[in-house]
Amino acid sequence: MTPSILGPSDLSSLLPPMQPDVHKGMRGSLVLYAGSYQGLGAALLAARAGSASGAGVVSLVLRDELWQAAASNLVSQIVRRESDGPGRKADAILAGPGWGKSEDRMQLLRSLLGSDVPLVLDADALFLAAAIGAQGRTAPLVLSPHPGEFVQLARRACKASEDDVKRRMLSDTLALGQQTACSFGAVLVLKNSVTRVFHPDGRQAVWEGHVPELATGGSGDVLAGLLAGFMARGLSAWDASCAAVIVHGMAGRIAARQLGFFQAQDIIPYAARIARSRNDGSETGI
Repeated sequence: MTPSILGPSDLSSLLPPMQPDVHKGMRGSLVLYAGSYQGLGAALLAARAGSASGAGVVSLVLRDELWQAAASNLVSQIVRRESDGPGRKADAILAGPGWGKSEDRMQLLRSLLGSDVPLVLDADALFLAAAIGAQGRTAPLVLSPHPGEFVQLARRACKASEDDVKRRMLSDTLALGQQTACSFGAVLVLKNSVTRVFHPDGRQAVWEGHVPELATGGSGDVLAGLLAGFMARGLSAWDASCAAVIVHGMAGRIAARQLGFFQAQDIIPYAARIARSRNDGSETGI
């Protein structure tokens, strides 16, 4: 199947308009499992990006000892200790940004994979998923790896060595991505200067970004938060993935034009305005 080329004009069909009488409960509840001593910033970025997607309620669940640090940095998002549970029922879950790879994270991931809630896995959760797989999951699943994380997922999907997978990435990326998506039963968002989206049913899409300014720490956490937030709003895994890639890419282009080199947090306000405007392709008025 020939990949479709994603562009700004696709947003109007991917992102539904929001009714004027909507309340926060109708805009979706996103729950994030993220953050560690070394990776709290990633969790904060993803949570703020979840709000920028238009999700009505965003809750960050993290280790008890990190609660105070996170709560003092997030004003518009709910911050909960893991020992308190997730609180509000989730319409979508994001796990992984800055999460760590310890055994207790592995056990929590197994529980999330066993849930019936749409789930996005990013960053550390991808390495854990590469170790345990996603067998038996029927609810929507999205994997959003960068190339290094993708190698580990593809190794499991192909039952191949790391060297073999790396060779195939150079010569056969489309087939390798499709095989990995099918193996995990997940929409796969392979992040790179050109981002590719794979669906287990054979659909493929490409965002020809080439925005080097987006190659900055935390950029992927913002993309994951947007993607999971769109799923919380009710979009399918495929539509949410394509919409998030477009919004994130457009925000990067505009931020680069207006700011030059930027920090990942600088993308978020641009992404919020693009997601609301459902841009018509002109990239003006942002």
